[in-house]
Amino acid sequence: MDCVRPTSLPLALQTPVNKLAVVGVGRWGQNLLREFHSLVGPESVIACDTRPERLKELEQRHPGIGITGDLSRILSDPQVEAVAIATPVATHFEVARQALSAGKHVFVEKPITTSIEEASQLIRLAKKQQRLLMVDHLLIHHPAVQRLREIIQAGILGEVLHIQCSRMNFGVVRTDENALWSLGPHDVSVILYLLDEEPSRVQAHGSCLLQKGIEDVVTVALDFPSRRSAHMHLSWLSPEKVRKLSVVGESKMAVFDDTASEKLVLLPKAAVRSEDGFVLHDGPDQAVVISDQQPLRVACQHFIDCIQTGSEPLTDGNDGLRVLRVLDAAQRSLDLGGEAVVLAGSDELEYQELF
Repeated sequence: MDCVRPTSLPLALQTPVNKLAVVGVGRWGQNLLREFHSLVGPESVIACDTRPERLKELEQRHPGIGITGDLSRILSDPQVEAVAIATPVATHFEVARQALSAGKHVFVEKPITTSIEEASQLIRLAKKQQRLLMVDHLLIHHPAVQRLREIIQAGILGEVLHIQCSRMNFGVVRTDENALWSLGPHDVSVILYLLDEEPSRVQAHGSCLLQKGIEDVVTVALDFPSRRSAHMHLSWLSPEKVRKLSVVGESKMAVFDDTASEKLVLLPKAAVRSEDGFVLHDGPDQAVVISDQQPLRVACQHFIDCIQTGSEPLTDGNDGLRVLRVLDAAQRSLDLGGEAVVLAGSDELEYQELF
């Protein structure tokens, strides 16, 4: 899988990674630590967290890694070339800002920040410092999503009409963010990646079932300038785990189900117009062979590769900003009781200004 864009950073950056720090080693940060530990070796990884008991546990689990509870030690260490941030979302901006200002490459969990202005600031700072800024839009690196994009671009599905996503589970009930911000970044990033287009209109509805002001169930409708559409259903209060994305094309359909053994399936289903209306065509499903690479490992390796080659990451700061704009519009729609929020047709000029 080729995730590397043409080199756009100075060739001076094309050196091996010396040391990498993972800042915030909670549930997801531990996964990042595990992958980077495997990829670059324990002597090149430092775990940074404010909880001494967590650091002691990780030091025992991963002998040889460095540990510290002081972020300033990480930022002032010239041997630390990169920082992976898995702290609470509200702290992403400040930690990433400090890391970039200190000359570190940055890998930050999704969403990139909580505001469009903060994300824009990080993009400008990364450019000024000539450092990488990568957002962990994990599913973009999933082999099934990569293959699905190839299928769409090859025209196998015909013109894409609609994308439908469901991300539900009886899972962790958040108290600091709603289902949109907790679950939505996954599907928004994939939708934008597959369609290569940003929505012109966003409408969201939600239900606060357990806590006042925090939506446990959210539905989002996206309309695009090309007249294509997408819908997302997000919930952590569902009796079953669902991780499914369906693409409806004029000629065929495709389903990416991350909980199934066959992750990607082509369905020869189509509604074809005839003199008497529409004729439904159907046929046997076809499983698509994909690699068994783990998306998180691919993403972490991609970050290291980009540091070594000076290439821009596939999920760079601009990608993080595009996803954030959709989430922001959906939240505004929720705050307006489901009223549609209209976005500018294309943000190409805005992104050019940032670079």
